[in-house]
Amino acid sequence: MSGQYAEFTSEQNTAARGAVGNIGITYHGAPYQRADPWLRFGVGYRLLWSVHQFENLAEGPTVLVHGFELGALNLGYDFRLSEGVAIAPMIGADLNLFIWDRVAGVSHALSSAQVGTFVFAGLQARFDAGGSTGTRMASTREPGRLGVW
Repeated sequence: MSGQYAEFTSEQNTAARGAVGNIGITYHGAPYQRADPWLRFGVGYRLLWSVHQFENLAEGPTVLVHGFELGALNLGYDFRLSEGVAIAPMIGADLNLFIWDRVAGVSHALSSAQVGTFVFAGLQARFDAGGSTGTRMASTREPGRLGVW
């Protein structure tokens, strides 16, 4: 499971925010190494908020548009700080189908579903908890080599 939160800038809004939660599967290229490339595919649910501000500087209603994240593909490269903590630069893209909106506290279905996509780059932190790999990774290093955990 994963989640994301984003703040956007826009000329038409005073604020624009987004959140997504998804479940997926991740393939790790070198799971027992300190440096580990990975690829993740997931599906989930996306929400987008925009706070409109009109020309006379009066704030308009907040609009929430939400729907399904049909697919998300992420590529990253973990740098392990310890056995259970990693940071990773990452890039990703997803495809979304927005079906509902909520304006001024009233929800309704959109007259037609809207397709949207997001492309992003960033830095993530991961904290592994629980589970077992069956073997404990040893923190042994040889001179001139990155160690394995």
